Amino acid sequence: RSTLFPYTTLFRSKPEDASSWILRGIHRSPQEAGQALEDFRHAERLDPQSMSALKNQANILAGRLKRPEEALAALNRLVALYPDLPTARVSRAVLLVRLGKSKEALADATWATAHTADPMVTYMAGGVHARAGDTPEALRLLASALTRGVGFNDLAIDPELDPIRSQPEFARLVDAVHTLQNLQKPVAKSPSGTPASR
Repeated sequence: RSTLFPYTTLFRSKPEDASSWILRGIHRSPQEAGQALEDFRHAERLDPQSMSALKNQANILAGRLKRPEEALAALNRLVALYPDLPTARVSRAVLLVRLGKSKEALADATWATAHTADPMVTYMAGGVHARAGDTPEALRLLASALTRGVGFNDLAIDPELDPIRSQPEFARLVDAVHTLQNLQKPVAKSPSGTPASR
């Protein structure tokens, strides 16, 4: 009951503006993906320039609803409105490469990394290059993101990286990550207060 309380109190009445439709969609998305999508689409109709409405549409279409072509259409609208937004470009690159459109995907990924130092964008671009078959550039981008603190928890499970998992260089990258993670763990102390051997 407690998890539903914010939803029931906030949305007893019909939302009146784009922000309210988006908020309702976010609350509905975990269990009512189709209805959440309609909320995000309603928000876009009210505010055709709403970045949040388009991002949420793309996320739910690509993720929960498994409709990548429609997700790509939403991101195309987002990029048309905000052509200088690196996160929109790299998100579109992810969808393009999943759909087998490697040339267009690499163009978006390259543009995005050239226009921001955001390590999450760098990490996502690494996944695009991995799916596109460019292992050296994928590894370079992943290493760059990892050295800036992004990707440690995703490296072992990210499906975008599946095409390069069998590569020896990727195995070395994973080993390096494990080494860094182990070095960051607190050192156990002996009863005398001196560091115990690992």
